[in-house]
Amino acid sequence: DDWAPFSPTLTRLVDLLSTRFNVRVLAFDTGRFDLGVLDQRQYVRVPLPHPVASIVRAIGLLRVVRTFLLAIHIRKHASRTTQLVAIDADGATATWLAQRRMHYLSLEVARPSLASFLVPRFADSIVIQSKERLDYQFRASSIAKLPVFYVQNAPIAPETLPRPHRCDPSHPKLVYMGNLIPTHGLLRMLDLLRIWPEATLTLQGVVTSSVSELMRDSYMDLFDSGRLSVENRYLEETEIQGFLSEFDIGICLYEPPTRGRMNFNYESSPSGKMFNYFAAGLPVLASRHVGLQPVSDYSAGIQAASNTASDLHAAGLALCRNHEHYRRGAISASRSFDFARAANRFIEFLSSTHADR
Repeated sequence: DDWAPFSPTLTRLVDLLSTRFNVRVLAFDTGRFDLGVLDQRQYVRVPLPHPVASIVRAIGLLRVVRTFLLAIHIRKHASRTTQLVAIDADGATATWLAQRRMHYLSLEVARPSLASFLVPRFADSIVIQSKERLDYQFRASSIAKLPVFYVQNAPIAPETLPRPHRCDPSHPKLVYMGNLIPTHGLLRMLDLLRIWPEATLTLQGVVTSSVSELMRDSYMDLFDSGRLSVENRYLEETEIQGFLSEFDIGICLYEPPTRGRMNFNYESSPSGKMFNYFAAGLPVLASRHVGLQPVSDYSAGIQAASNTASDLHAAGLALCRNHEHYRRGAISASRSFDFARAANRFIEFLSSTHADR
């Protein structure tokens, strides 16, 4: 999709691959995002003018058009000795249409999906976030002979450990970094702040005018007290750890759907904010969400019994009381999910495959 060039997983992988290979990224461009900020020597635009993209999206043909455009550009830009990394089902389909083999990079999972048919037959390896997502997307027997590399949506672990830090129970500093929307627990966090009078909360992320109006209408008392603040400036990846180091607890919540079943891609999606909290040595206050299970697995925080203000408050108090224990768990998780270490296994595999050609 046109957001993919800005995926942290992709940008980090491109940076690491570039130390070994000459890398080109075919970036689908509808004009919705400014691809001009990307390195033009590496990112080759696959253009579809915005008015045309809007029309084909409205009639349900955007994925078809996108896939054929990608296939044409693969044939144009990739020599027969070029190794191709196909992103998600459309990338796999485009690579197959170009009559090429691939290494498959999964950012999203879905059923049904052409990836479940194409990857076992035309892929030489799979890069995916977790075994749960692998098992959801593919039958084990169909990919039994394929090398699988688990690479989470995590930053490169810092070389130096985060500095020691304690939580002052008389003034705990909470932070949330991400999309400021109700489905990501925004209102739950504000309700928590209201019943935790000692705490402050900093929201870092882009906020729409409608959400900003909602917060001002219903939670103006929190702004007035100075306990709630919003920072909407963009943080470069190199700035994130320094920013987070000023806080005591990182919040990562997701709301279940009000109707229907939870979408597994959404439920199991790896949260970038969670991994950034880990890298900063920040204990995590999380919801009970499959994608947030590392919080419990590494004792890197607490998954609250529910998203109610009272349960979140109880978990937050426990995090503050045992802050050093959970801080060490967060650092351990950061080391385990270090993007460079995980991705380098895949890069070594690519290097050996390239040498065999």
